[in-house]
Amino acid sequence: RVLQDLAAGVAPSHPTPARPLIAEAREDARVALPLASAPRGPVAASPASGVAARGHREPPPPPPEPLRRLGFARRPFFGPAPRAFEDGWEPLASAKARVLEQLDGGSAVVALAGGSGHGQAALCRRLADALGQDRLAMFLDLASSAPDKALLQGLCRIAGTVFEETSEEACLDALVERLGEERQHRNRTPVAVLAGVVVPHPSTAGLARVVEAARASGAFQLVLAGAPGLAAALERARVAVGDGRAAELPLPAVEQDQVASYVRTWIDACLAPRSAPLLVSRDAVLLLALRSEGAVDRIDHLGENMLVLAAADGRRTLGAWHAWVASDRDRWATRPPATLPSRPATWPPPEVADVLDACRRGAGLPPWPRGAGRLE
Repeated sequence: RVLQDLAAGVAPSHPTPARPLIAEAREDARVALPLASAPRGPVAASPASGVAARGHREPPPPPPEPLRRLGFARRPFFGPAPRAFEDGWEPLASAKARVLEQLDGGSAVVALAGGSGHGQAALCRRLADALGQDRLAMFLDLASSAPDKALLQGLCRIAGTVFEETSEEACLDALVERLGEERQHRNRTPVAVLAGVVVPHPSTAGLARVVEAARASGAFQLVLAGAPGLAAALERARVAVGDGRAAELPLPAVEQDQVASYVRTWIDACLAPRSAPLLVSRDAVLLLALRSEGAVDRIDHLGENMLVLAAADGRRTLGAWHAWVASDRDRWATRPPATLPSRPATWPPPEVADVLDACRRGAGLPPWPRGAGRLE
């Protein structure tokens, strides 16, 4: 009741607890609401925590001012993707289909192998978004979480249960009970997608107990993402996943042609109807693929920042200059225009032209048309 009152922005109807409990309750209220009685919708913590949970979709927030000027009705490269995007973009669509086949077949644990670091985590977050279309889908990035008790604490926080420092067994029981209620409410088994799983590793302490709880109770299912050989590593670590080894499915890196499709699909899905088209040059795509190395989170940062730079210049074409100078770590959508990079009088300089030539050769294209003062 306290969490519901806090989430609704009203004062509790009972005496106020001590300040430390209120501070903890406020933090938990931002992360999750009671699953059986709360309004359905996305539940997320701050990006730094690496935690998110999904129910069904809520309207996306409005785009920042620079993107509104370009005609965007929703913010591209940010938050849950449109459903049409998730169902049609590779490798997400294939990964979702393979995982659903295993989950619907009754597998308690599915292992995803491939990629590493934030690139894998971002793709797994997109996978959790896609799975959340018809069930509660939770996401936890173990690589960005504190190693001590990160797994159980993160799952409890997502599900809206209280994490007891003195009784992990009680926390696990409460987690199973809560997710069991959710399963009965929706008639769909909740799924937790865990990225950055390394076995053995301090960040996965307690993984065996969580896997055993999922397998024995049937209250939730697990999708574990890590390096190739994860299923064998689980078996060596004696993490019981049922009869035999967990199914290990590939999670391929994003290829160059998929980068182009990713960018184009995001833009088309987020532009308002009857907006003027936005063009992305082939050289911009080549540089974006080179700089991102197929990592979805870096593509998201680069893509949005390229749009911000184009809006600052009053352009509707994203070219090689935008892809070269855009940040792949910070988002510029809310930065003052005066702090953004300025386009040079001539482009590209010789060292950039050499990189463009290498990218073009790899794509089977002719060299960059060099000439003094030439602008793309």
